[in-house]
Amino acid sequence: MGSWGRCRVSENFIYRSGNDSDQVIVQDRSMMAIVGVGLCLLIFFFSARLFGPVGGLIFELLAVFDPNLLAHSALITADVTAAFFFIAAACSYFRLLNAVTSPGF
Repeated sequence: MGSWGRCRVSENFIYRSGNDSDQVIVQDRSMMAIVGVGLCLLIFFFSARLFGPVGGLIFELLAVFDPNLLAHSALITADVTAAFFFIAAACSYFRLLNAVTSPGF
């Protein structure tokens, strides 16, 4: 199925399935806004852990005013969600490396 076929499937799902299409889009965009806020909080807490509260605030301001994050947080795409989970995985891996104190390393 080509890309135009996928557009028809999503159009049928949103507009012709009997659901209120405006309500579906508002709920989806609200969820993406929540993920965007979660990404900003994750950036703040991770950078504050590394560089202190002032460093966390600086990185938070850089993230909040990033044009990519501002543009993609309002769209229903996987960009912001992928960034959230990538940073969460990097933070978890960093914490794991700091917690492991094996005599073999």
